[in-house]
Amino acid sequence: MSENNISWGINIPWWNEGYCHDLGKNYIYPHWPVSFDEQLVSTTFTFLNSIDVDLFRFWLFEGGEGIVFNEEGKITGLDATFKKNLIRMVELVREHKLNVYWTLLDANSVFRNNDFITDSIIGNGGNTLLFGELILPEVLDIIKDTTWAIDVCNEPEAAIAGEHGNYSDKGYSWDRISGNLNKIIASIRKLQPEIKLSIGSGFQEERNLELGYYSPESFNLDFVDYHTHRTDGFVPQAEPLRNKCGNKPVVIGELSATEKLDSNLTKEQWTANQLLMNERLHNLLDEEYLAVFLWR
Repeated sequence: MSENNISWGINIPWWNEGYCHDLGKNYIYPHWPVSFDEQLVSTTFTFLNSIDVDLFRFWLFEGGEGIVFNEEGKITGLDATFKKNLIRMVELVREHKLNVYWTLLDANSVFRNNDFITDSIIGNGGNTLLFGELILPEVLDIIKDTTWAIDVCNEPEAAIAGEHGNYSDKGYSWDRISGNLNKIIASIRKLQPEIKLSIGSGFQEERNLELGYYSPESFNLDFVDYHTHRTDGFVPQAEPLRNKCGNKPVVIGELSATEKLDSNLTKEQWTANQLLMNERLHNLLDEEYLAVFLWR
């Protein structure tokens, strides 16, 4: 659905609370079950149809999920269960006439989950080229006709040290992370040049866009994307952000205005959060964003 030319979507980052093991096996945690439920997927898509939402953001290899590796930690291929379930999910996406903003990797898992596979792709770089050679060709071929765009990495700042990263002394430099992400971008451009690409900036609200970390000199992207979870009604203007990023369109890949919604919230707290979210959405209507994705 759209209003003032903004494309509106939602985040369904993983299925059935199965972060890093929803579509396929996670070989870092081989005893974990795969939580994919075809009926849940179909029911969710039917609900999206009923509320006139045809766009959602979904994560693929978060936490190293679906990536097979050998004893030396080198990537050897794609998990067969992951491939089977992804194919079925894409079939259901087509049946329900939906479009997907696919997120490939999640930098948050590198240190939070001791995820050495994602680390080896975006951080130390031991598997960056193998990811492009052994994983991307199969996956891009499966998802290409359902793809609105690809978010190459969710919140790379999570794996970057310092005040423009995760605010700690733990992590890599911007040059190291951006260098590896650019290798992945180059692989996608070679395999499927028509697919639109971005990177979902996190931890910093819009700050790293303003500072030029996502400028054309840094990344070959089709649009820029930042995540905002402010607890006030403020929404930054899109035009100044575009100007800082080579006049690229701007997307809000995650939008909320709330604490984590759980059973401990009172009715008054829940209502206040929803009113604040409504204010943010209302303020967005006058801004020239390409798309906005509500957080879960």
